[in-house]
Amino acid sequence: MNNLLNSNLLNMLAGVDKEKLEQVSNIVKNMSKDDLNNLVRMLGMSTNNTEQNTTNK
Repeated sequence: MNNLLNSNLLNMLAGVDKEKLEQVSNIVKNMSKDDLNNLVRMLGMSTNNTEQNTTNK
């Protein structure tokens, strides 16, 4: 099972444009915590950490 997952992950990563990934990485590094939380919400991702941060405000 792990070998299949690793193989699929490697195949998926092989198609990633490294320059675009680096650009996105740099953009995310420069985002504020609030901007990151908003982005996570916009993408429909929900993590316990994000939910706790929004309920503590």
